[in-house]
Amino acid sequence: MRTVFLVNTPSGQVVPLPHDMSYEGINELEIHREGDVITLWPVTKKRRNIADSLAMPDWSDIDLEPPRVEVTNKLADFTLLVTK
Repeated sequence: MRTVFLVNTPSGQVVPLPHDMSYEGINELEIHREGDVITLWPVTKKRRNIADSLAMPDWSDIDLEPPRVEVTNKLADFTLLVTK
């Protein structure tokens, strides 16, 4: 097992990859942490398309409030509406 030193920068820590472990032609990595294990994946066009297709939709533009219904207690006010 090899070790590397972390480099602290104002935007976070940087892990310099050794030359024999570097990604050629890749300038973006996905990162995932589970406990003490950090996993990196190269972001390729195919992987980005899969990730985009699995992403949750943006629900912020959808009005999820149910319609308001006025209910009265009078028996005479009950009518049956049938619509097609």
